[in-house]
Amino acid sequence: MHASLLRELIRLALLESKDEDQLKKWFVSPEHEDSAEDMLMRHGLTPVQRVNNKHKLSSFLGSGVYSMTYEVIFEGTHAVAKITDSVKDIEMLEELDKLRKQLPPEVARHILNVYDTFYVDEPVSEYVSSIDDDSSLRGNYTPSNPMSRGSSSERRREREPEFYVAVVEYLVPMPKSLEREYWGAYNDADEAHKDKVVRAKNFFANPDSVANVLVDVVKNDRTMSKFIITGKALQQIKKTVSEDEGLFSKLFNEKSGLVKLSQLELYLAKLFKDVNRGGKMLKNEPHKEAVNNVARRLMHAIEKLITGDRFPIHHGDLVPKSILKNVDADKRIVSLLKALEHLKREFNIEWFDLHQGNIMVRPSTGELVISDPGLFE
Repeated sequence: MHASLLRELIRLALLESKDEDQLKKWFVSPEHEDSAEDMLMRHGLTPVQRVNNKHKLSSFLGSGVYSMTYEVIFEGTHAVAKITDSVKDIEMLEELDKLRKQLPPEVARHILNVYDTFYVDEPVSEYVSSIDDDSSLRGNYTPSNPMSRGSSSERRREREPEFYVAVVEYLVPMPKSLEREYWGAYNDADEAHKDKVVRAKNFFANPDSVANVLVDVVKNDRTMSKFIITGKALQQIKKTVSEDEGLFSKLFNEKSGLVKLSQLELYLAKLFKDVNRGGKMLKNEPHKEAVNNVARRLMHAIEKLITGDRFPIHHGDLVPKSILKNVDADKRIVSLLKALEHLKREFNIEWFDLHQGNIMVRPSTGELVISDPGLFE
């Protein structure tokens, strides 16, 4: 045990070293059997092997649908090697890395640093023994020339490669508290229900929060567009909801942990009647179908907020503005959302598939970083 601890301390100290021979001596076991690690070493990358859950030394970090990742040292820098057969994945990494240099600091801090990308013209099937059988990296590949360094875009013009390697900055998983609070990532159902009820009480206890979400829903609902005349109606809706008390008991079932849809429909129908009573702020009173449609969308938005599943995994969700308006929102999340909206507004880059596994933390600063933008468009 003491020898293992000493070895780990020496290995951590060597992460700052530029001595490649010493790095290989302390980070790579002579008995390693991973051919992917061999391939990475042949091209200047030193695998950082740690004891895995199978009690074997390995630098393998994990895999996704289109890739697998390894912890490495690249030119003396702690990094990650991502092996992928997705051309789009590599192209988006390169595009965002080039764009990062033009972005304001508050946006650039959320973009992944890419140290190198290169193409591999070797049979990939032998490198995926540790990946699930259904991995997209498995296939009938034909051995060809050894891997070559160089711009992946230049290689891509010559011919389609077997796969690519992207060497990117080393990141760590985000805190579990953020995963629970913004992605609803729980392993325990009782804990999830308990937290959901607490969030619901806090949400409904603040009528302004309810009003903000409702106004977002109404403004983005096509069936309501024919009834709303001006922003004055929206202001009156917000004012009426903000003055209401007891929304938690009216609209939420604490035992089941669900929003009462039927009660929400009745509440909104009365709300729109009351708003229209004071003057012609609505062209006409919304019919039942329109009210029920808004109720369903409002219920969905509230459910996302109170379950913790409130981060907009795909561009276009209604939740972002509600988070940005919430004074209790985590500053790191707010900063990331503003960066994503900047990319959309200034460069028409839309985000998709930003689940908690595709956003990680930069250890030196604690900033949230988009670790896998492969499905961005």
